Formats: sequence, structure tokens, C-alpha cells
Amino acid sequence: MDFSNPAAYLYCFYLGLIMAGGLLAALSASLIRALAGLVLTFFGVAGMYLLMLAVLPALMQILIYVGAVVIIIFYAVMASQGYEEGLGRKRLPLLLAAVPAGFIPAGLLAFLCLYEEMPLLAQKPLEVALETLGHDLLNQYFLAFELMAGMLFVAMIGALTLCRKPEKNSPETRQEGEKP
Repeated sequence: MDFSNPAAYLYCFYLGLIMAGGLLAALSASLIRALAGLVLTFFGVAGMYLLMLAVLPALMQILIYVGAVVIIIFYAVMASQGYEEGLGRKRLPLLLAAVPAGFIPAGLLAFLCLYEEMPLLAQKPLEVALETLGHDLLNQYFLAFELMAGMLFVAMIGALTLCRKPEKNSPETRQEGEKP
């Protein structure tokens, strides 16, 4: 990697941000801290988009994932009182599986980035007018646009499902041997 280019330092910074957020999300016993790690990772990914001069995907990453999905997950965690539950004894096997699964690909990518010559962008990306972008989103990319809206809707339904309190006479609240 050519460290005479300032973008190389930014790349390493965003890569570190993604790695730190991923580790925090994977290794944290608290769901709130894990969610903070997820937010850190999403910001790192948005920074990577900015390095590729893709401003719109970077803004979409921040608006959709940080601004909507993470807030919905946070609401579900807080409303369901799930932040009080730890992983307990289940944590050690999860850690033993997660460490090689995360560090092997990350190590390979870091090795390739440091010791292989990466091609830089040959030209500046084509700038698109906002009117053209809106037209394409509602015509050519309509399905992808609607799938993003559907993903947010499903995340909201999942959050509401997690927040739902079981009824007094439901199978979830009945004790073993108790009649309905």
C-alpha cells in the first residue's frame, strides 16, 4: 500500500473503525454495547464509500442503517428489557467459534492490502444530477428502492414483535402443568 497518498491513511482508519466496531459487537455481553459496535461499523462502512467517492451510498448507509435500522433495534432492545440478559455460559463456545471466523478473513484482507499493490481509481466517477437520480430510482431501480422500504418495514415489525408483552393466559406465561 502506498502510504504517500493520504487516502491510504483514511483507508486504514476506516478499516480500524470497522474492525473495532465488529469486535465490540461480537464480544460484548451487553446488547447496548453490541449495538454501539454495530453503529461504529456502519460509520466505518460509510467512510469506505466516501473513499470511493460514492457520496450517495455513504449517505444512504448513514440514513438507512444508522438512522433507521439501528434505532429500531435499539428501541426493541430497550422495550423488551433484553439488555439485562447476558449470554452466560453460552458465551465461551460462541467466542471460540467467532474468533477464527472473524480474524482469518480479516487477517487475509489486511495482508493483501499491506503487501499487494492495489489499483487506484483511474478516473473520477461520473456525477449524476439529482433529477436523473430520482427518475432512475423511481423507474429503473424501482424494485431495489421498494425492497429497501420493505426491509425497514420488516425491521419495524420485528421490533414491535419483540416489544409485545405476552398475555396472562398465553402458552409463554403458563407454568408447567398449569391448565389454561
